[in-house]
Amino acid sequence: MPRTSYGDDKCEQAWNLINTLLQVRGTSQGNYHEVDECIIKYQEWGKDTQTGKPYIIVEASLAALSRLSKRVLTIEQIRESLNEHLSERFLGILQDRRTSKAGRGASKWQFSLQLWSIDGEINYREFKALWQEKKQSRGNDVLPKVQPQVDQQLLAHEENYSDIIHVANLHNFLEPYEQLIQDIVDLIKEYLKPFDVKTLSESGIKKILLNVIQSISRASNIIVWRHQKSGAWIQDFHSHADTLIYSEALENVILPNINEKKIFSKESHGIIVDYQEITYILVPLRKTYSVSDSTFIAICDIRRDAIFLNDPFGAIISTIYSLDNQKIVDSDVVEAEILDSLKESFRFVSIHLYQRRFKLFHQRLKKMTVHFQPIVKLDPLVLEAWEALARDPLSTLAAPADLFRAAEMWGVEFKTELDLYFLKVATKEYNKARNKLQLKRYHEFLPLSVNVYPDSLMRSVYLETVQDIVKSKIIPPGKLILEISEKSALPQTSYWNDEKLTWESFRRRLREYARKGTGVRFAIDDFGVGHASVSRLIGLNLEYVKIDREVLNYTEEVRDRVVTFVHEALIEADHYTPHIIIEGVDQNYPISLRGLLDIGANSIQGYIVDKPVSEIYGRLSDDQYKQLQQQLVDVM
Repeated sequence: MPRTSYGDDKCEQAWNLINTLLQVRGTSQGNYHEVDECIIKYQEWGKDTQTGKPYIIVEASLAALSRLSKRVLTIEQIRESLNEHLSERFLGILQDRRTSKAGRGASKWQFSLQLWSIDGEINYREFKALWQEKKQSRGNDVLPKVQPQVDQQLLAHEENYSDIIHVANLHNFLEPYEQLIQDIVDLIKEYLKPFDVKTLSESGIKKILLNVIQSISRASNIIVWRHQKSGAWIQDFHSHADTLIYSEALENVILPNINEKKIFSKESHGIIVDYQEITYILVPLRKTYSVSDSTFIAICDIRRDAIFLNDPFGAIISTIYSLDNQKIVDSDVVEAEILDSLKESFRFVSIHLYQRRFKLFHQRLKKMTVHFQPIVKLDPLVLEAWEALARDPLSTLAAPADLFRAAEMWGVEFKTELDLYFLKVATKEYNKARNKLQLKRYHEFLPLSVNVYPDSLMRSVYLETVQDIVKSKIIPPGKLILEISEKSALPQTSYWNDEKLTWESFRRRLREYARKGTGVRFAIDDFGVGHASVSRLIGLNLEYVKIDREVLNYTEEVRDRVVTFVHEALIEADHYTPHIIIEGVDQNYPISLRGLLDIGANSIQGYIVDKPVSEIYGRLSDDQYKQLQQQLVDVM
């Protein structure tokens, strides 16, 4: 983070906080007050000539202090004044009384402020004098240039290098927004407190979000404009009733003289407009060159602080205003959405933001479970295996698409964390289900398929976890199938432009699993989409190939050719018959099971057999068998 400033604006900011607390005392009698979730105690008040100087003890959240100041001060400004300006780091008149300072976990501040008098004018005069004294002692807010003095004798001793060498990462341009993001998340939570979000209308949610944007940006008004097909711009929502001065300027002067494509340019997340000494920021909510039916937010009369005039601010504002009722109730989801937006837009984020996103990812991951879907062999018609599918118990047991999207966006560490978690949960729950059915013999234990990203297979921790699972007899050797997703590229190992070397190196890594005695078998998953390629299919030479359900949507001729090609190409290349599984087969599938057999498919998976379930069974039921057997007889 940039070091704090000690200019005149920061001086007034810190004094406004003190003055806010003094005004509470001036509006009533007594030295103890509870005002808007703030507890304020005035100590030694009126006795300063006898026992010493008065002081104030405060217990309150930052949001409550912001409300007490009538939103003159934002949460960010109050935190800065408490942490930097009033504390021992600068003025030294604040004593932090908190027992816990764990960031967002410390919901309330507890501090005391030492004053000079009970008279406001005296306090202000002494405060300003102390500020100038401290500022001058710091060299007028300029960091001194210090030339490092290196002891040559010390350098001669290698063991002492760590005493003179300091290593730090280069600063990331998103670091100044770390506190802003936290303040936004806290403000949304604070604004939602009085409401039952389930009963809030869309307009109610939008009103709250606009108030948050106005508070965080310290703007005079926020207006949402929507472009009609007729070509006119109309107001959808606004944060403040008094919009006339800004809406007229936008509607009659600014918008007619700006090319609308500039607002919705793919080059940035908004534009800055200065008109009659008022600064506007226009933030698009739909990144498209088609202006028709598009929407933007006009942040009116905003202070020209650098943090608000840069592209990340537009990305953050666009993200939070797009939140729906389901996402807005969970502050962790709100924060994750903002961080994902920054990652997607700018690729590289600060270390702290990366670590924070990983923590949010880990917390949500720990809430997930798995269900199992049967895989059925067609000839003979028998239950062949089960696949573990990730499920979100908090969302009607749907697949947690947001977790997979985040893993693919944020990289190897996220992918590995996800794969390790589902590997452990899947094998543990599968073992429980098997024991419940009392399937103890080896041949009764059907194989279990678990999905994995290629990157995770290259990590030592994943191989070690597989070894531990097999050694602990959670699943027997030879009964675990790892499905390698085609939706993710193989890890680049050498010569990035040589695909053959990449899959050869990956193939060598897979052999390590055999050498370690895991008995793991591998499958190509999702063939037909993503990074599927002929060289990858043939080069990896895996026992199982699962054809993705998207192939089912191809024309009959193309669909059949894909299955036939996979079957014949692997026979020609390696002289073995691959085991081909068709995924996503349901009652509406435009080919019979006999037809699938004829073109080279061996097994099926999908709703035509059963939906994913929490329990497993040892064999097909009579009804399942009869239904599938009939399809094996019928030819469409």
